[in-house]
Amino acid sequence: MELFGLSVIMPVFNNARVLPKTLSALTHYLSREFANYELILVDDDSTDESPKILIAAASDNPNIRLLMHKHNQGQQQTIADGAFLAREEIILAVDADLPCALADLKEMAIMTRKGYEFVMGKRPKNLRRSWWRGVGSRIATMTFRQLYPFKISDFGCGIAAAHRRLIEERRSDAKPVRLLKLELLRLANTYIEIEIHPSENSSTASTSYSFAKLLTLFLALFFSRFR
Repeated sequence: MELFGLSVIMPVFNNARVLPKTLSALTHYLSREFANYELILVDDDSTDESPKILIAAASDNPNIRLLMHKHNQGQQQTIADGAFLAREEIILAVDADLPCALADLKEMAIMTRKGYEFVMGKRPKNLRRSWWRGVGSRIATMTFRQLYPFKISDFGCGIAAAHRRLIEERRSDAKPVRLLKLELLRLANTYIEIEIHPSENSSTASTSYSFAKLLTLFLALFFSRFR
């Protein structure tokens, strides 16, 4: 069991179908592997049964903290709001459909604890997903690598761990969050990208991503580069 503290941030938007299984698996794993942990669930104004599920989970588990947005603010701000509330040394973000193996989360947390300020996941190239998500992710990464000097191969992967120092430094900046991953990369003295392994839900999990959100990502990449 790891003795350092871990804060896990999970953004939620209309994920009611997968939440019960995700919350059960994640809380059981965290309680077994970490002596001190908190799970911060941030609901981005869901219109399905997600809020009810989250409220019930938080009432049953003292390690769960809940933040409810009254208006939809987007995934980037949702993750940031959760991270800014975190109390522990290592802060890790994971999607509500839990697309990676739980052991990968522990490995990323340990690597951050041992010295890397920012540890990012990268998905295997043969991962099964909808064609437009696969193509969109590849184009986003290519665009990112053309615009920015950071050497990463999967910009679209949302699973990452950061040291508290980075989060505190970003929180001190009053500007709205556009692309948290990029903003933390700019702040980090050391970073690394590691391959994550798909969970059993990866090929069938639902997603709240849309073409509009993908377009928003591309625009944010350009505006963040030339602002």
